[in-house]
Amino acid sequence: MKDNGRVVGLDIDDTITAHPNKYASLSLREHQLGSRVVIISSRLDTPSVKAESVAQLAELSIYYDHMYLFQSFDDMEPVCPHEDLDWQDQYLWQKVAYAKAAGVTEHHDDDDRVIALFKRFAPEIRIVDAKTLA
Repeated sequence: MKDNGRVVGLDIDDTITAHPNKYASLSLREHQLGSRVVIISSRLDTPSVKAESVAQLAELSIYYDHMYLFQSFDDMEPVCPHEDLDWQDQYLWQKVAYAKAAGVTEHHDDDDRVIALFKRFAPEIRIVDAKTLA
């Protein structure tokens, strides 16, 4: 299958979990169209959390190519180049940094802080507020 250049980012908690059927359909459709689907979650990257997340996504029939889970705050603090952000936004910055590095063209999330970070620092990425999905 040919890569169409689209990369869709999906949050897990209160995004995929709030609309599992919608995101199962979307992830399969994007895959069939040649898009890449990446999971970008603020869940902590530990072996047990990763295993639970992989199992949950499989149970929900979510297709994805890669999963990014958060590093600890102490590991990521120096990575955020925006010292004017408070500690929480600096921590959440991981989603924007990963999305930009992965070439994400559209990201689905429910967190207002994350959405604001994308709008401010990655306006080239289309953001979909999962809270507005019916």
